Amino acid sequence: MTNKELIEFVLSNESEIRKAVFERRQDGCLPKTGGGSSGHCRISDPTAQNAIRNVLDVPTVVVEYGPAICGRRNSVTLRHPERWLKVAEYTREYFAGSVSGRIMVMRYRENKTRQEICSALKINKPRFFTMLSNICKFAEGVAIGMGVIAPRH
Repeated sequence: MTNKELIEFVLSNESEIRKAVFERRQDGCLPKTGGGSSGHCRISDPTAQNAIRNVLDVPTVVVEYGPAICGRRNSVTLRHPERWLKVAEYTREYFAGSVSGRIMVMRYRENKTRQEICSALKINKPRFFTMLSNICKFAEGVAIGMGVIAPRH
C-alpha cells in the first residue's frame, strides 16, 4: 500500500482498528510476570499482568474489511495500531469545524460518495479533491512525526 492508501484505510476503518486493539488487549497471550531468564519463578500475579497489558503498546492487529465472500473478508496487518489511531484523532481535531472536517466525516465515517458530498456542501469537484488531498497530506505529516511511516526523500 502507498502512504495515501494506508492513511485512507486507517481513516475509513478507525472503528474496526479500535475494536481490534481492544480485543488484542483482552487476549490472554500478552506478556507474563516472572519465569524465563528473569531469575524469578513464574507466579500468578493478575494485577501485574493487567498493568503490563495496559502499559505496553499493541504491536500489530489484523483488520478485516470489505464484504464477506464465502465467509472470508480481506484483511490488513497494521503495525503500531495505537499510533495510527492517534494520527486519525489528531487529523480529525485539526480539521474540526471546517469544511474539510465535514468532508472527513462524510467521506470516511458516513461512506458517502463524492457526488453526495459535493452537493451537500455545495462545493465543486476540484475543490473537493484539493481538500481531500490536504487532509491526506496533513495526516501523512502526523504519521511521519509519530514514526509509523518513513518520510519521502
